[in-house]
Parts: sequence; C-alpha cells; structure tokens
Amino acid sequence: MNKDEAEVFGRIFSDAQVVDVDMSDHFRFIGLAVVADHYRPWTEYGERTAPILLVRFEAVRVWNMTYSVHPEPTYDGPVQWLIDEAQIEWGRSAELSIRLTGLPGDPSLQVVCAAVSWTELHPRALRLDPRGVCLLRPGLEPRRE
Repeated sequence: MNKDEAEVFGRIFSDAQVVDVDMSDHFRFIGLAVVADHYRPWTEYGERTAPILLVRFEAVRVWNMTYSVHPEPTYDGPVQWLIDEAQIEWGRSAELSIRLTGLPGDPSLQVVCAAVSWTELHPRALRLDPRGVCLLRPGLEPRRE
C-alpha cells in the first residue's frame, strides 16, 4: 500500500459502519463490508446512501478483535459496529499491521496481512430487516425469538 492508497484507506475508515464480515474464503482474504461516509463525495451526486465497500485483507496472519469491558447496555435492539480511525504500519517483511478503532464501546481490530484492496458494492447490496438491522447477504437472517 502506497501513501495515496493509505490516505484513501484512512478516509474509508474515518466514519465507517461495519455491516458484514466475510470469512467465506478466509485462507485467501477476510473482508469487511462497510458503509463509508467519507470515501468520496456522494450527496452532491444525489445519491441517497453513502458508498458501500468491501475491504479485503489478503493473506491474513493476525485477526485480533478486542472488546472493552463496560456495563450492560441500557437499550434494546441491534448495535452497529462503528470505526472512526485507521492506523497503518509497514512491517519489515512487507506486511501491513492495521489497527481499526471506534468508540469506547465498539470493538477494536488488529490485522496483520500481506495486502489490502477494496471495491465499491452496488447500493442495493445493503438491505434493512424489519428491526432496522443492516444486512449485506441474504443468508444472514436475524435470529427469530
């Protein structure tokens, strides 16, 4: 990842909402589907939703999620995972060490991988279930009580 790509990567995760985690081919990549408000201008083009991106972490060696300890939530309903900041370090062996963080109640993610790529998804890839939970793939149905 060069400096220009790192700047775009930082914009992707400067106010991102994670809507799906793709581990279907985790030997090759692990993907995060995110709604990325700051990826590019979108409201000036009349779009109704921010861009949705699939960010692929390729040849992942470390995938470490850390959750902060906090009291039980006082609300009932779905919780969204928000990411506000991305930190990138280049390793000696051409690996990338990436740390994604958000609000204190959100998990932080550390990834060590060989490369990162991203692609924009069609806005119709995202849908809301009746409770307002964002889902990307039809197979991810909310649990019925």
